[in-house]
Amino acid sequence: IAHPGVQLLAAQKYAVRELHLGNHGNAVDGTSSLALADCLAADPDVVAAGFQSIALECSSGMVSGGHECSATLLTMDGGTAIRCDVVLGGSGQQPLRASQGERLFIHGGNWEALLSSHRSHSN
Repeated sequence: IAHPGVQLLAAQKYAVRELHLGNHGNAVDGTSSLALADCLAADPDVVAAGFQSIALECSSGMVSGGHECSATLLTMDGGTAIRCDVVLGGSGQQPLRASQGERLFIHGGNWEALLSSHRSHSN
């Protein structure tokens, strides 16, 4: 069950869109907008390859104005990704800021999808 104001990031082949869900999980008319544009513009070669998967990982705490998250997009070749740090706002707000992208090279094959998980490091 989706609650009004839920934000989703959806990967298209050459862009990422932010969607807001209304009642019963339906996208609310007129609430789709481009997201992560500044981050993706920093590495046009990665964007030109196209995206096939997105993974979003958010910290459990809040930072000033929203949730601190990391969005990682896997390119169509399955071996390159771009990671964008973003702060997602509260209900009905646009992402407040996105960092420049960090290109990642993923070894071991032509991957089809990504999954993020938070792992704490202890020494």
